[in-house]
Amino acid sequence: MRAFFIIIAASILFTSCEDKIEVDHVEGSVKYVVDGRITTECGKHVVTLSTSDKVESIGQTPRVVDATVSINSDKGEVMNLIHIGNGVYETMDDVSAVIGNSYWVEVILSNGSVLKSVPEKVIAVNPIDSVYSIPVDEYTFVNGPPREIDDADSGYYVFVESEFDFVYDSYKWHSYLNDSLLNGPEQILVTDLLFLNEVDFNFLGQEGDTVVFEQLTISDRYDAYNFNLFITEEDAGSPFGTPPALPDGNMFKEGDEDEIVLGYFYASDIAKATLVVGEAGKKPTDIVLTCP
Repeated sequence: MRAFFIIIAASILFTSCEDKIEVDHVEGSVKYVVDGRITTECGKHVVTLSTSDKVESIGQTPRVVDATVSINSDKGEVMNLIHIGNGVYETMDDVSAVIGNSYWVEVILSNGSVLKSVPEKVIAVNPIDSVYSIPVDEYTFVNGPPREIDDADSGYYVFVESEFDFVYDSYKWHSYLNDSLLNGPEQILVTDLLFLNEVDFNFLGQEGDTVVFEQLTISDRYDAYNFNLFITEEDAGSPFGTPPALPDGNMFKEGDEDEIVLGYFYASDIAKATLVVGEAGKKPTDIVLTCP
């Protein structure tokens, strides 16, 4: 069991619902990078394609703009995506995943090569029970080492409470502050701890800020992938760390499974909640609707 916050540097820039993941370049070795997700929330879902052969500019890797991309399910659904720019592909229609179904992405490159992800089953997530904020001068952090934000004189800590079904005990949370994804150190949480029922996102909100929370169930494989990213970042920043290994995602090249394809495509149920920082009391979760 473990709980950890993911420290992720930016080299692959996703849309607002995705994390930023750093891919180290190995000289002379071009790797395709495929990242994306589908959830039970009705809307456009996104896949990002790039390569790791060189960095074009700070924080940007070469994008793949001429692929054919689809999201598929074990029930025979084929959701086609269109390229909307800069290697970002979006579903043509508003779609949503279905709990119990399994999904994978298929990418057909211009040279005819086919990249696929290992199917991921959508596991039901419990709703968020409540969200709330507490002024820093009314709260004492007691569950770990001191953090920089614990020395603040003003602002609010923000929290999510939920009851978890630990038959499937891997969860991930995202938080958006005034529509911006918080993906800095200790702000994206992945956990499989059985005793956790309160999530502290380790940032300070100010009165009137709007915070949106996402709570997702994830597979054991995706949980391990996030943990490996965390360890890779930790080792890379340590003078005593071992050379970082490529994270083991769920992508592969059809017909040549020995070729490394980087990235991860996951499928998840999702619960969301919105908080206006400084409002009194605990607020119930929002309702996330699937498409008709």
